Amino acid sequence: LAYRFACANSCRKRVEKLYAAKKLTKTDVEHIYKGLFINSVVDFENFVEELFIGLLLGKFVVRGVQPQIDVRDAVVAKSMLARGTNKYIDWLPFERTLERANIFFKGSRPFNKVSKSDCRNIGFMIKIRNYFAHGSEVSKEAYIKHLSSVYAAYPASHINPLSYLRDYYSYQTKTSYYEQLFANIWGIARSFTVP
Repeated sequence: LAYRFACANSCRKRVEKLYAAKKLTKTDVEHIYKGLFINSVVDFENFVEELFIGLLLGKFVVRGVQPQIDVRDAVVAKSMLARGTNKYIDWLPFERTLERANIFFKGSRPFNKVSKSDCRNIGFMIKIRNYFAHGSEVSKEAYIKHLSSVYAAYPASHINPLSYLRDYYSYQTKTSYYEQLFANIWGIARSFTVP
């Protein structure tokens, strides 16, 4: 996951350099950002699923993590996680993962390490993804509502998540909001594998 996030961020930085050199249009940059962002969210969701099922099957071991049931087959595990249907298993919003962890792991470990602040970061990431993927009024309102709940004041340009992600979180270190958000998400993912 760290490698995939790093590759996406490296691509994002190259895109910004090409845009600054007037070799890409703003529309090009926006399409690339949307793709990178959505792919990074998918990468995180895949990481959560692979870790959850790997821990449940005993393929991965994290000290202090103990499944409450003995499952050896991935198909059976996925069926149980989907509650006997062939539906896609939603891992996000993260509260869904926590509900499953409570059922399948003693003490919900390691997924119980996610704080309320972490859940808000994941939730914000999902709101941005939904804004990009759906573009509906509902997804736009959810993004703006979240933005307003986090920041007492913010630049008008941040109404657009693309402008928000491209803007600097820290002008001193030249860290974008995109980088900061995925650094937080990577920190959350890493915490699952550390006892």
